[in-house]
Amino acid sequence: MSQTVSHNNLSPALRARKFIGSMMPPRMKRAIVRTPAYLNLLRYTAPNIFRPSVRISTRAQGWLRELRENGIVRIEPEMFHSVADYLDRAYFGKLAGRTNHNLDGGQFEDKRLFTIDGSSDNFRAFGVVMTCEISLLDNGLAPMLRNPDIAGVIYNYYHRQPYYRNQPRIQFTDVKADSRVELGNDYHVDRFRQVSAMLLVSDQTVNDTHMEYLLGSHQRSLMKTGFEMTYEECRRWAQSAPERIFHLIGKKGTLFIYDTTGVHCRNLIPNSRRKVFIWTVTTGHHVEQFLDRTTDWPELAQCPPHVRHMFGQLDTNRKN
Repeated sequence: MSQTVSHNNLSPALRARKFIGSMMPPRMKRAIVRTPAYLNLLRYTAPNIFRPSVRISTRAQGWLRELRENGIVRIEPEMFHSVADYLDRAYFGKLAGRTNHNLDGGQFEDKRLFTIDGSSDNFRAFGVVMTCEISLLDNGLAPMLRNPDIAGVIYNYYHRQPYYRNQPRIQFTDVKADSRVELGNDYHVDRFRQVSAMLLVSDQTVNDTHMEYLLGSHQRSLMKTGFEMTYEECRRWAQSAPERIFHLIGKKGTLFIYDTTGVHCRNLIPNSRRKVFIWTVTTGHHVEQFLDRTTDWPELAQCPPHVRHMFGQLDTNRKN
């Protein structure tokens, strides 16, 4: 037999808490519940008072202004077209037509390199036929992953040192006419204060599969929305300001850097393909385990400190 606890049986302290809670607006109650999470996040978001910024070029200062204002910046393809060509040749070309997407160092000129297949039936259902983790150590990626201006933009955006959060990945999407695009097209937000980058390794137009980003949505009030938002909440945000939807399209080699706090989604379009390279940083939170290590990486010593420290979690959070 179930029993109902009478309000009179509660302790005075608990009765007082319930009474005060009943008088509070819902928004205030949500804020109080979230306070421990907010306090924990301060560890990773407080500016570095001793070194809040690093020197970057005039061009990079323009990228930073755009990232701060819109939550996303588009960097023209001539800067990283060679990196896209390298990825196309060294990875996508090697893996084309293979059912096994796991490659080890023996299949690369550099023995430190690899690909780790991360595909799943769920991904394949909506057209992602290949997604692989690759190495941060690849010298062919150095013009981007060890670029002082790119690292400096993110450092100055945070006002503190950023770190790579996980292994970067390559992804090939081939959306067929019967692909279940509804499985992968939801507007959403990712980790708070996480910055990601997407390099186009193929030309993408608005008629091809591409990503969409709601400009300015990275500035949303956490007191109102919390760290996370439901798919339905994100969809309402996007539908309320369609003129603010930014399409991540362009020529091969175009790079986008964006704050994943903002509302974004895949736009999966049947009968289209896309090849991209994606990497992610945070200021030290939600870091995953790495396959790379820095102990056999002499090239890193040649980088400026704020670039070297981007790789500071590799050995600390290394897979066995």
